[in-house]
Amino acid sequence: MAADSTVKSPESKYSNTIGKTLDVVQSAIYLLVAVFLILMAFMAFYIVAQDMMNFVREPASILLVDKALENLMVVFVITGLIQTLNVYIKTHAIDTRLVLAVGLTAVIRRVLVFGATPKPWEDTAMTAILLFVLLLGIFMIGRADTRKTKGGEKHD
Repeated sequence: MAADSTVKSPESKYSNTIGKTLDVVQSAIYLLVAVFLILMAFMAFYIVAQDMMNFVREPASILLVDKALENLMVVFVITGLIQTLNVYIKTHAIDTRLVLAVGLTAVIRRVLVFGATPKPWEDTAMTAILLFVLLLGIFMIGRADTRKTKGGEKHD
């Protein structure tokens, strides 16, 4: 009698069970991270709303504008993180462009904050280096995408 190929070995059965369990755990972690980011976004919106109320209650000040802008940029960073997580969950691949965009948003936030508060020159230099590296990464990815498109590969 020939061996039945549909009968699975005990090791295969356990590895499938372990694999499925790890998939569920991984999905639960992604869900928790998404819920946490969404809660952070709502809290950041609340803080921005408080900042906006300060425009009504307090005399006009560039520091109020700076604080409100900084908090609003945090919302953009959190939104970018949520989008990156969403794409990763759907495709199981990290979209480098999204990661670089979130990083660029965070650096822009940092640059805008530099305008109203004094910072040591080391912080300014590090921010400039980060900005250069992010822009270089975005340029290189855009160039690679252009090459793929010109090379005959279809690119979404």
